[in-house]
Amino acid sequence: MLRKQRNTAASWKQMWYWKVVVMKGRYIVMIGMVLLLLTMSVEVNTTVNATLEQVPERRIHAELTPHGQIIIDGNTGLDAWPGEGTAEDPYVIAGLNITFDAICLAISNTNASVVVKDSFFQYTGTEYLSAISFLNANNSRVENCTIIGSWVSIYHHNSYNCNISSNLLLGRISTNNPGVRITHNTINMHHKTSAYGIRILWNTHDAYVFNNTIIGDDAYANGIGIEVLESHNVKVLENSLTGINGVAIQFQESHNATITENTITECQTGIYVSLGDFADIRYNLVCDGNYGMTVQGNNCTVVGNSVFHNDGPGIVADRFNCTFYGNFIGFNLEDWQGFEVQAANFWDDGISVGNYWSDYDGEGVYYVEGGRGGIDHYPQVFTESVITQPADLVVEVGTSETISWSSNGTLPESYVLTIDGELEESDSWDGSVLTFDLGDLVAGVFEFELTTHFGSRMSVSDSVTVTVESASGPSIVLTQVAGIENEAVIVTAVLFDISGILEAILSYSVDNSTWINVTMSGDSIHWNGTIPGQAADTIVGYKVFAWDGLGNLAISDTESFTVAVETLSHTPPMTLYLITGVGVAGVVVIGLVVMKRR
Repeated sequence: MLRKQRNTAASWKQMWYWKVVVMKGRYIVMIGMVLLLLTMSVEVNTTVNATLEQVPERRIHAELTPHGQIIIDGNTGLDAWPGEGTAEDPYVIAGLNITFDAICLAISNTNASVVVKDSFFQYTGTEYLSAISFLNANNSRVENCTIIGSWVSIYHHNSYNCNISSNLLLGRISTNNPGVRITHNTINMHHKTSAYGIRILWNTHDAYVFNNTIIGDDAYANGIGIEVLESHNVKVLENSLTGINGVAIQFQESHNATITENTITECQTGIYVSLGDFADIRYNLVCDGNYGMTVQGNNCTVVGNSVFHNDGPGIVADRFNCTFYGNFIGFNLEDWQGFEVQAANFWDDGISVGNYWSDYDGEGVYYVEGGRGGIDHYPQVFTESVITQPADLVVEVGTSETISWSSNGTLPESYVLTIDGELEESDSWDGSVLTFDLGDLVAGVFEFELTTHFGSRMSVSDSVTVTVESASGPSIVLTQVAGIENEAVIVTAVLFDISGILEAILSYSVDNSTWINVTMSGDSIHWNGTIPGQAADTIVGYKVFAWDGLGNLAISDTESFTVAVETLSHTPPMTLYLITGVGVAGVVVIGLVVMKRR
């Protein structure tokens, strides 16, 4: 029977083994097919979304109507759209979803007012074509669209009175329309070889570029965020440009440029004015890149700019009669905060205002590098901005604790406090210690972040995690004690609370009589109270009341002990006599037995 069981077991194992092999093979094939399908799906999705994922937000909604290519030459075809073509009642092309392997929308040779808005356009071909094209089409507007081109998203040429605003774009805007207004767009340069964000071509005089966000990519070298070529009186104001592996803002042979209040971060070069005279460059921030700013034009004015934390020179003056003052220039390449290639430039206002320099020691005038005689007669010290880093906190609801930050730097200006990313408080600030109460917080975990801003446009931030626990009173751990008649007993309690211990009371009773309270004393954790000596055989109960720093009460469990009778050490107990007698008798009996056997 045992042998049969063994053979049966062996046969069963063999059958199980082959079933597993076969099934495993089937599963492997099935799993392989599933993985292949999933891989194909992932690859297809990746291909489809490779261009779309670069757009910060896609305005593709279910209500958009799929539509074929639209080609309008002259006024033919415009009357198919709502409107009269006047400034007061323009033709409106809206609510469309056009994806096409050629130009999606082309309008040319018309003076009719046309608005293209609230639509999605994607060019899927490989040629050098745009998604939207306007040629000799005056009085047009493109608003609130998502547009994906190959190299160019919007090609807008030889047209007047045109606006491009509030669009999301993948691929550049290319235009030579005098007076064009390009405002509030988000442009992502992550696409094939699109090396530009906004390109304003020859003779686009009086263009206005305002409050656009342009995002570059290190993978594309020599990109240009905003380029202006041989076009005069162009204003570039309050734009944000980041991550461009090239020049953020570049003017080539363009006079009377206005470049004001732009924020440029992590770009190869911040601002480059080449062969453009009378440029007015004010209050721009250029930081965390390579080269800061190069002014290669005559009679330019450079005022109030912040150029810091760049790996190359801060400001380079490469022409004549330019004036630099009120700028914050610091923490760039060592000894290259300012550099003068040509002589005869002015590094202060000639009256009382110079620049802030991080390498100025506070004494005398400041000599600009380059050996061309550049002198700032009224320099000031530019100090790095810093902020303390308080430790994370654990507190109780209703705590009286606070968070305090100290922050220092040149010209403290304002602060912003957020909790979990939401604005909590902001105000002007004079550099004093900033303290915030935590008493109004409910139970939970909160992320406090303080950002301090300085006149240099430098800012520093720090965050503190605050964990707020519910009010429950201290934790109490009592030591076990015993008592001997008429001897006092010391009761020790280990007390803990994140808000501290305000008071502790030891309460005891004898044989379930009235409870008597004794004030305990101790350090921050160990607290002691004394129970007076009691008569033998009495039962003593005791417990501890403890209040935390916020007044929350906790009460321990009730413990007890029975008071023992005091024993006399000189009177041996009766048990000892009995044990001794039995032992002696045993020895005697064993001795007699041994002697009898002999």
